[in-house]
Amino acid sequence: MTLSLGCTVFYTLSAGDVDAIDRNLPLTRGHQVRNLVSVGQVLPAVVTAIFDGSDVTANLKVQLDGEDCYWATSRTFGDRPGTWFWPPRV
Repeated sequence: MTLSLGCTVFYTLSAGDVDAIDRNLPLTRGHQVRNLVSVGQVLPAVVTAIFDGSDVTANLKVQLDGEDCYWATSRTFGDRPGTWFWPPRV
């Protein structure tokens, strides 16, 4: 598959991602607006930028479970926390 703007990939959260997300937990009327996240959690992400015609390094808008999102910058393809991968075909 070829990486392109707007396509959906899966992203695996790293410890640094979780720390950054938890520091910015927004509240609405005293209630959290998304569920908690954890290291290794896989979430859908939309590709917002691709670097140098690369098909492996991209910026991603990670969709959190709720009304919030996380911008993951300069992430590469892989199978460990902090990387993205293609959704399995079903």
